[in-house]
Amino acid sequence: MSLAMHESCLRCLAALRHDGVAYLCSYECTFCADCARALACVCPNCGGVLALRPTRRPRTTVDEVSTEMDFELRIRVADTSDLPGLSVLFDGYRQFYGKSSDEAAALAFLSARVAAGDSHILLACEGGSLVGFTQLYPIYSSISMRRAWLLNDLYVAPQARGKGIAESLLAAAVAHGRDTDAAWLMLQTGQDNDIAQRLYARSGWKRDDQFLTYVYST
Repeated sequence: MSLAMHESCLRCLAALRHDGVAYLCSYECTFCADCARALACVCPNCGGVLALRPTRRPRTTVDEVSTEMDFELRIRVADTSDLPGLSVLFDGYRQFYGKSSDEAAALAFLSARVAAGDSHILLACEGGSLVGFTQLYPIYSSISMRRAWLLNDLYVAPQARGKGIAESLLAAAVAHGRDTDAAWLMLQTGQDNDIAQRLYARSGWKRDDQFLTYVYST
């Protein structure tokens, strides 16, 4: 059965294009991007995660129907079988931050994380390809006496950007935080990374203006 492409937001009744941005839960409750952000990407009806809805391109000819494919995105937890493909993405992520390419070291590092279970890695899959990931490390809050999560890494392959994949990864990370009864999630980004700052702001993350961060290099 094909996905029901609802044409209006369930919350504000704004029109939704089949080839535009919309979010939906597993029961296909569908919301515009603004309402999804206002709801922190949680469906008010079932409590499930609101994920990016696959688009359906306008089709006007028989040839287009037979040759065009819809954008399909799936967010899932990484396992050992994903490590070779994930290490390529991870290597690209490190190069973005000025590091030299070293896929062997990336594979060894990620293999150690998965084997030890000391990080939680979420993958974005478009069709059969890995196109993005986020990696969270568990930390603890002494004040609240609860677990928290450091969202340390977020990366989308250049050819897959502009589709809302980063937003979907962030929403999945927030859902994982709720599922594990975390007190909060935190992340850091460069002061000059305006694109990332806008992404986090529209995804519901709040900038901390109360505390300063200090680093001691060893």
